[in-house]
Amino acid sequence: MSVPRLSDMSIDDDIIRVELYKAILGYLNNAANIDNFIVYEVKEDEETRPDLLSYRVFKTSDLSWLVMLVAGVDDSFDSLPVGYELEFPPVAIIRSMIREVRNNAS
Repeated sequence: MSVPRLSDMSIDDDIIRVELYKAILGYLNNAANIDNFIVYEVKEDEETRPDLLSYRVFKTSDLSWLVMLVAGVDDSFDSLPVGYELEFPPVAIIRSMIREVRNNAS
């Protein structure tokens, strides 16, 4: 079975994958990017479903890992913060970061 290209698991090495997480969090912490953020309020039915939130925001559940990263949730059994607004980078930025991190690892 192949790994979706938007999955963080498309980067095999755990240590290299951390570079992707740092790049995404760095993008979100840069005030110059604020106009590009996708802002989404976590709904009650998404509390334990990062895949559902990912689908509603990005039209794919492949970015559930991103939802957990942005929400600061380390364990998939932990709850997402219902009622809080989360800020996400656009898919194009995520895709380019994945590609860049993967290429730099080669």
